[in-house]
Amino acid sequence: STEIDGVRQLLIDTDPRLLAVTVCVSCLHTIFNFLAFSNDVKFYRQIKDFSGISLRSMVLNCFFRTIILLYLFDNDTSWVVKLSSSVGLAIEYWKIAKSVMVRLVNTSSGWTLR
Repeated sequence: STEIDGVRQLLIDTDPRLLAVTVCVSCLHTIFNFLAFSNDVKFYRQIKDFSGISLRSMVLNCFFRTIILLYLFDNDTSWVVKLSSSVGLAIEYWKIAKSVMVRLVNTSSGWTLR
């Protein structure tokens, strides 16, 4: 009930034009975020040769995104922001898994990684 009162107070005290602009900007941000995710996945699905793509920067990006996501879960953050950050992190880990193909191969001297 206190949350509902807070929303009521927000709607009463805030200029309707500001609320409309905020909703429009939020919708545009969500659309552009989705387009960026889909473009990233499309690029990495089509790529066959990973030369020129730095694995170190991909790993560092995953590390930083993980820290940011843990920070978001620790604080009182909107579930939309948490969801967007989680999807972005999952895509980053998928890109690393796609770029690093590790296979166990049985050779005459035993199992080796390739």
